[in-house]
Amino acid sequence: MKEYTIKKGDTLSRLASEWGCTVKDIQKVNPSITDPDIIFVGQTIRIPNTSSNELESLLKACVKDIQNLTSFKKLVSYLE
Repeated sequence: MKEYTIKKGDTLSRLASEWGCTVKDIQKVNPSITDPDIIFVGQTIRIPNTSSNELESLLKACVKDIQNLTSFKKLVSYLE
């Protein structure tokens, strides 16, 4: 679980989208948020870990590794 401090302009829906969860997921781990439209700058909330968020991170890492390997292969073939 991550902690996040609300900044000006934040909304739970934007944060949920950014962290790969739903507004209801955020509300479940923050029972003090009874109205998802009312959050305050400086308020610290918990962001739940989600499997989709973890999966997205793993996929991005894999794609980066594949891109690096492809670039390396091109470099080696150029040097041969």
